Amino acid sequence: MGQNKEQIVHSEDVIKYYPGGSAQILMDNILTTNQVIFPGMILLKSEGTHYDSITVISIADRNGYLYIKIKDNKTGKIGTISQRIDADYYVWTLISYDYMTEELIIRKLKRGIEIEFDF
Repeated sequence: MGQNKEQIVHSEDVIKYYPGGSAQILMDNILTTNQVIFPGMILLKSEGTHYDSITVISIADRNGYLYIKIKDNKTGKIGTISQRIDADYYVWTLISYDYMTEELIIRKLKRGIEIEFDF
């Protein structure tokens, strides 16, 4: 009978830092162009059906967790969201405007779907 070997995920396998504080985060809940986020970037944070406009303040990782310090753009409150880097489920998702519009354009072109928003 064989043993199940747990695959170990290391921060350096998932997070690549760039000069100026940018980071490429290879996690399924980072929906941005090339999965890159940076300080000052404005994103939508989705938690279930709740969405907030946030600004990224800083990005860090420690002990197998990703930490993103954010500012809620409506309330001005500053907080930190975190996620285990080896998680297979996500409480929150970050979505950039560029990613969202690109995905909507691709879906429209592939399916001929008309998409309309009332904001």
